[in-house]
Amino acid sequence: NGRPAAEGAGGDGPLFTANILNGMPVARFNGTTEYMKLSDFDPTLSGLTVFAVAKYGAIPPAVYEPIFSQFDTNSQRAWSIGGTTLTGRLRGKVSKDGDATNLKYYKSGSAAAASGDFFIGAMVFGSSALSLYVNGVKENTSKDTDGTVDVIHNSTADLTIGAELASGSVVANSYIEGDIAEIIVYDQKLDDGERSRVERYLSNKYGINVFTCYISAR
Repeated sequence: NGRPAAEGAGGDGPLFTANILNGMPVARFNGTTEYMKLSDFDPTLSGLTVFAVAKYGAIPPAVYEPIFSQFDTNSQRAWSIGGTTLTGRLRGKVSKDGDATNLKYYKSGSAAAASGDFFIGAMVFGSSALSLYVNGVKENTSKDTDGTVDVIHNSTADLTIGAELASGSVVANSYIEGDIAEIIVYDQKLDDGERSRVERYLSNKYGINVFTCYISAR
């Protein structure tokens, strides 16, 4: 799509590892030095949907280890999806004002990423609501919010794969140890049918079972 990701500082990027997941390659991150980044894009600030096919090697992660994020330092924090110390739970974060100390909205699900298996995670934001899905199942979520989040902060920070940044440098211990197979981003909120179609596409591609709900017209 004309937006390639580059290796992180010092040219230290993940290892391209072939034939790992259903015959497909992955990017393997060592958990100590490797990450990738790409330049800012302009999302539709009222909506965002992010899909990630990934596996954590260390369960649970040492700290919050985002798979994909635009989440730099003060005034630049916008959104992220990744694993957390809470027994390997998947977490989504969305900020309205970029505040570093008081995120406007986040939700973390059940122990979704704790098995050490590949999973398809999805974060859907829109209509002032944030939802998380793992393998097609909506997660039981809790939230920590300061007011309603109706738009995403218009950050100019780089997008980051495999680590969390602060003032352009990686936060200590936030490097991912694990594999990332694919990331898909839509600059809008997908409805349930649209989300399910993307999940089925990823399921067929990578051989990961997902829950789907079919509605038949009579």
